[in-house]
Amino acid sequence: MSKVVGFITSPLSIIDKKLGKIGQSIGLIGIGITTGNPAFIAAGVGGLVDSLKKTGNGQARQAAETSLQIGEGPRRAVFGETATAGSLGDAFNYGGKYGTDWEVIVVILADHLCEALMGFYVNDAYVAYAGDGDVAGYNGQLRVSWRPGSADQATVAVLTSQGGWASTDRLRGISYVVFEYKADAADAKKPIWTSGRPEFLCVLRGLRLYDPRKDSTVPGGSGPHRWLDPSTREWGENAELCRYNFDRGIYACNRIDQPTQLLIGRGLSALEAPPERIFSAANLCDEPVALQGGGSEPRYRASGVISADEVFGDVADVFAAAMGGIVIQPEGSVAVEPGHGKSPVAYITDDDLVSGTKVTFSDFRSEADEDWANTVIPSFIDPSQKWASRAAPIRRNSADVLADGGPREAPVSLRLVKSITQAQRIGEIRRRIGRLQRTASLTLGPRFCELEEGDWIVWTSARRTKALPVQFRIESYALGREWRNALSLREINATCFSWKISDEIADGTTAESQTPPDGYGEPDPGSWTLTGTTITSADGSTQPVLIFTGAVEDMYCSEVRFEYREHVTGQAADAAWIDPVFAAPDVRERRILVAGGKVYDGAVSYRFPGSIPGPRLILTPVTSGDLSLPGAGGDNGTNLTAATDFIATRRAGTRTVDVAWRNPRSPRFNFARVLANGEQKGGDMLGGLGVYMTSVITLSGAAPDFDIVIRSYDDGGDFVDTDPQTITP
Repeated sequence: MSKVVGFITSPLSIIDKKLGKIGQSIGLIGIGITTGNPAFIAAGVGGLVDSLKKTGNGQARQAAETSLQIGEGPRRAVFGETATAGSLGDAFNYGGKYGTDWEVIVVILADHLCEALMGFYVNDAYVAYAGDGDVAGYNGQLRVSWRPGSADQATVAVLTSQGGWASTDRLRGISYVVFEYKADAADAKKPIWTSGRPEFLCVLRGLRLYDPRKDSTVPGGSGPHRWLDPSTREWGENAELCRYNFDRGIYACNRIDQPTQLLIGRGLSALEAPPERIFSAANLCDEPVALQGGGSEPRYRASGVISADEVFGDVADVFAAAMGGIVIQPEGSVAVEPGHGKSPVAYITDDDLVSGTKVTFSDFRSEADEDWANTVIPSFIDPSQKWASRAAPIRRNSADVLADGGPREAPVSLRLVKSITQAQRIGEIRRRIGRLQRTASLTLGPRFCELEEGDWIVWTSARRTKALPVQFRIESYALGREWRNALSLREINATCFSWKISDEIADGTTAESQTPPDGYGEPDPGSWTLTGTTITSADGSTQPVLIFTGAVEDMYCSEVRFEYREHVTGQAADAAWIDPVFAAPDVRERRILVAGGKVYDGAVSYRFPGSIPGPRLILTPVTSGDLSLPGAGGDNGTNLTAATDFIATRRAGTRTVDVAWRNPRSPRFNFARVLANGEQKGGDMLGGLGVYMTSVITLSGAAPDFDIVIRSYDDGGDFVDTDPQTITP
């Protein structure tokens, strides 16, 4: 038993060394009383206690983390590389005439095995940890000893020789550090502790992570990692891996096979948290992002302390914030989807809504809605500021502030983020999403029963979206009777998650986005190109066509408009445009059939929420190809031919396939069928000669691959197949 504990007659014990319980604040007050050192007493132990008062959930939590915790507290897990002052485990004095020359404190850092103690702050001076023993530069008046938290770690010698600990009091499975510091002599000419008792802040690399991508027993994994063998794990900061390891649980002394030893986390099994599901999210977190100053960093990292008393949902929110993402519930589980652009999984119209159910739609958010924002203030943990929480450069655009009639601020607390550039990326995601205001709720039929939180869909409504395709993210869903799926939607766009080096703002500069939004401007030069060519069909005919290729670079765009006209020298910019063709913002190519052998202008423009049109980007004139009719080979076009321009594309993450083709031009053609591995999908597809057709099919069965073909029939039942396109679900 330590001398302080022996001195204080109180029912509140300062520590149970075998169980790692943290002592009450009275123990630290007792230190000052028993040292007999006025300098230590004058330092004000109460200052340490006052610093523990929490006034908030972001900066206050970090302020508490960088101050020594006193009294019993929850178990703690350290992820990534972070700083913590820990919690007081024990304290005592020894040495000198009165046994008070040296003061010893035992600081509990984490309740698990840690990777490394990188260093520590002595007041405001950082010292790299070079091993146990005397610390250089302190005149022999400071010693440090660290234990990583292994099950067989030895007790620090001073604890057994001076502190009353037994050699068996090892604090198994607990990472801790022991600081010994000697008081200055009363007549010291060059005192070490000029400010009284020193304060310590430890910088350490914490939990070693299990990575299913490196586990050969997991489908798609490859490597030596095994969940049941903690020795195979490696330290890392991948935010998704940190979250997954928290969900699987942190166990005392890594006793993973003993459920009663769970200390921190949810303790989920591989069945409840399938390891193969996190591959894409973990890979996304590892993606390198180029930095303005050179080099790169992983897209999403997490570093910080998670306590056992935090609500699981709150922890999921903290990890989601570090990944610029959202909490989702795939198939009833809880996971985090990192912020990234996605492809829609469904395209719906008003015909897909369940008749008689309630539908809501709004182009704007209310003044009280916090999701509507134009100024985002991200805060992160800055290692260069002694791991204090501070604001990153504010993400805003003056044009948005003026359009909204004033600032609409949205603070973003990132307690697991230690990179200023990562904080900026997340802040910019929040700002851009805050500019998309449309929301909706609707109910879809059984065909859409698999839609769930986080999925992106496109809704085209003659009444509500003015026949324009609008992209939404599913915020929540409720699957009710008869497999009807009630969805809550918010507008989303892949450009919310894009990032360029020029988007990075130097620390301390004006808080203005480096790349202001285009407002209602024309597409950027070079974003679209125009080509004049021909399409050749299987029957030998050629059709002149204009092909627009490119990508939308304006996050506010709700629709893309393609137009053309015959080229006339000196023609006014807004004259004679014909046949506007509209497409969703994710369009990459658009073809328009035209007359052959002529010179054409092409133009691309964007439309914005509220059907506001933007100016045209007029492209360089091109010459279309020549028209030729079928009939080569002497059959005069009377033979039945196969469909042409056949494309089959599977929607990401589904068994749904979009099929498109062009009907044969032969007069014998009657109808077409879509087949998958010889099985007809859907009904007979009618249509005119040479007409472009589309169909949506769903693959069924356990075949590893499906050969999709278009079969064209004549009146007599004869048919011709296209070459198959192979789809792998």
